[in-house]
Amino acid sequence: MSDREGSLLDRIAGGDPQALAELSTAYRARIQRFARAYAGIGPELADDIAQQVLLEVTRTAERFEGRSRLTTWLFGVAKNLCRTQQRLREDAMDPDARVWRSLPDPGRGPHELFEQGESRRAVRAALEALPAPHRAV
Repeated sequence: MSDREGSLLDRIAGGDPQALAELSTAYRARIQRFARAYAGIGPELADDIAQQVLLEVTRTAERFEGRSRLTTWLFGVAKNLCRTQQRLREDAMDPDARVWRSLPDPGRGPHELFEQGESRRAVRAALEALPAPHRAV
């Protein structure tokens, strides 16, 4: 994180409305473009996402540890908000979507596990059939 970004976040954490306006001017359009591209949403919803990102920054600026760039954090927040928005849209289109998401993944069945074991054995046998100098990768 640059000194300028750190100073900006410090000012936002301190409640400086001018600092939030600077952040909005610098990043709002980029966040909107990201949201539109990532989630395939329209400009109105992308603007809502950008607004929510700025609100989240206002609430959590003092907790930002600076281990990443400010843009990485902003786009991470935007990505999470887009995913939430996508789940809400799916739930609206399919009332059972929430139920399906809550079910555990059944994993691989016995047939898939058997085939996987057979494939491993075939690869191992083919490797053992090679001369020793050709076995090393």
